[in-house]
Amino acid sequence: MSRPQRQHKAPLRFGTFASEEEVAETEMFQEDSEEEEEREMPARRRAAQRHKRCWRGEEEEEAESEGERSARRKKPAKWNPAARATDGEGEEDDSSSESEGESSGDERVRTAPAQRRARKSAPFVPAPPAEPRSCSDMLSLLFACPDLIEALLAPDGLRSITLVARDAAHLAIALCAHSSEMAGLWQQLARRCDPALTGSVTDADALTAVRHAIRADRARFERINTTTAEGEYRVTRKELQGLSYETYRSHHTFWASTVKMFCKLDVLAIAHRKWGHLGVLEEQRAAARERSARAKEARQGKAAQREEEMAKALAAAGLAGPGARRRGHMARQIKAYLKRGEGNAAAIAEALRKEGEEARGRQKRHTALLKRLKEEGLKHEVWRSAARAFIAGRPGGQTLEQAVAAIRQANAESEALVARRTSITRLFIEEGLQAYLPEEYSRYHSWDGIFNNGMADYWNSPVPGLTSYVNRGDGSEEAVLAAARALHASERAKEQRRGAARAALEAEGLQTYDSFYLLPSLRGFVERDEGGVEQLVAAARQLRQQAEEQQARRERIEELLTAEGLPRHAPLQEVNAFVHGEGSEADALAAARAAAHKAAQQLAARQQRQAALVAALAAEGIEFYEISEEMNEDELCTVNAFIFNARDSQEHALAAVRAAHQAKQAREERRAKLAALLQAEGLSLDDCECITGMRTFLWSGAGSAETLVARAVAARQAANPPPGLRAYVV
Repeated sequence: MSRPQRQHKAPLRFGTFASEEEVAETEMFQEDSEEEEEREMPARRRAAQRHKRCWRGEEEEEAESEGERSARRKKPAKWNPAARATDGEGEEDDSSSESEGESSGDERVRTAPAQRRARKSAPFVPAPPAEPRSCSDMLSLLFACPDLIEALLAPDGLRSITLVARDAAHLAIALCAHSSEMAGLWQQLARRCDPALTGSVTDADALTAVRHAIRADRARFERINTTTAEGEYRVTRKELQGLSYETYRSHHTFWASTVKMFCKLDVLAIAHRKWGHLGVLEEQRAAARERSARAKEARQGKAAQREEEMAKALAAAGLAGPGARRRGHMARQIKAYLKRGEGNAAAIAEALRKEGEEARGRQKRHTALLKRLKEEGLKHEVWRSAARAFIAGRPGGQTLEQAVAAIRQANAESEALVARRTSITRLFIEEGLQAYLPEEYSRYHSWDGIFNNGMADYWNSPVPGLTSYVNRGDGSEEAVLAAARALHASERAKEQRRGAARAALEAEGLQTYDSFYLLPSLRGFVERDEGGVEQLVAAARQLRQQAEEQQARRERIEELLTAEGLPRHAPLQEVNAFVHGEGSEADALAAARAAAHKAAQQLAARQQRQAALVAALAAEGIEFYEISEEMNEDELCTVNAFIFNARDSQEHALAAVRAAHQAKQAREERRAKLAALLQAEGLSLDDCECITGMRTFLWSGAGSAETLVARAVAARQAANPPPGLRAYVV
């Protein structure tokens, strides 16, 4: 029976440090029978084994001892501790096979048979005793070995005081021993933690000293990330998967990646189970540094070799010199080849040579084009798209003469556009129409507006035809100017009609209705010349008469409501209908009386329900008006639903108030308990307001008071731990 794959490389632990799974697997492995081994053998080996047993005598079979069988039994290689001692421990030793391969061939030939014999040989496992030993016998054996207790309680770089106490507690559990029976162990650990304990120490004092030391252990509250755990303690990501963690952002921005932060105590426990003590871990760190140095040296050697190959390839391509490697994107390819070996030196040099030829060709075409444009007087037109296409040398591109002709044509079109724009601008200014020029409507409020491929943006002009004429030459100046004149005349007519309407309304005292919203016919008259001034005035008079009638009816109904002692501004549909002339006065008064009677009944019922609730709570000793300030939103909604709307029962309201009262009492009890615990440690609530989780515990009870006290004590002792505890600080 072989071990699970995940435990093939885990070191064997015995005694206190062994897990229950390892002990169970060891027992199952020892009890494995020959029939199970035979089923695991190949078919040919099973036949040979059966043939061998046939010739073996029955007496010899019976006389064979269990120890000889176990010695002849073949164990899996990875389960054998001797083989593991030969091969090395942990995942890091597998990667060191390259360094072992560097030794001479004769040395490997000599060590290989020894390794095979070590794998085949099985450790001697003594037979279990006939009867299990009692707890007292095991305790006497334990205390008879001071060196064993010294090794168990000795400080180590991988075991903080919490892990040391945990190992001692596990040993007591394994021996089924009480604290009084393990008093010597706890007293010795207490003296190590606090040297001030001299003479005879009681069991309670020893346990108290150990508890205080555990609370002051900084490893319980420190957090480390995955990189630190892998580098400092040589644990793998797979071993960290089962641990609890907290996530933090690597930077104070919402797009920053999250980092897993593990408890340092959990990582130390894994490292101690894996390596045993700090010496083995230091060996692993040294081996890792040595492998890293060898790998770095190998990388540097390969990089130097690739550098030499690249220099030869560049020299063969005629690109010798430091400036040959600084050309565009090829510089990145050269760096990738030198650093990671990506690509081929000859191919990169050939591509670099072709790129150099293309660059020289572009420079040659640029020089020729610039010379020709100077002759044509178009020196500053090299930015044209035709010029850029010719310089780039695109497949199927134009010749030098064609490119110059295209640039000349584009320049002529640009000059014609500028001439049209200048001419139309001058005409608009002479006619007094400069308000309709495009630059007055552009979002940048500049002369040229928004440029797009050398042409101004005239889309914001209200004059139809101006855009197409300036940008493309469509139409004529006369047509554009006529359209601008017509637009100007239309706007002047609108202004005249609006002025006439305003003057007529002011003459009648109706300036309040000079609005498109209040007087809808005003928009039709101003925008589309619909109707006339007389019709506008008549519509305004009618609106004023309606408003006066509504005001009279409003004053009448308010007078009647006041006389009967009813609310004046009751938002009732019948009252609003009467004000707008759509209902009768009797209906409005009847609706107001009914609404007032209903409101009085609701108020009386609400007061009655509130009085009943207050009386029921007073009988239980609860002051309603004091506890109402301590209620949460759900409880307050339940109480209000009963008092104001009667949508809930009195029992539910009482239950909500009782819950709020009990929560308040629980908060006071938690606060008193926490204050007492802190006072016993020489602290107060005011000194520990910044402790993480304190406010949450006081309000909702999340967490425990002991944890908060431990955090407060650890925060106080973090700067200056006790002298005896400094040896256990990791």
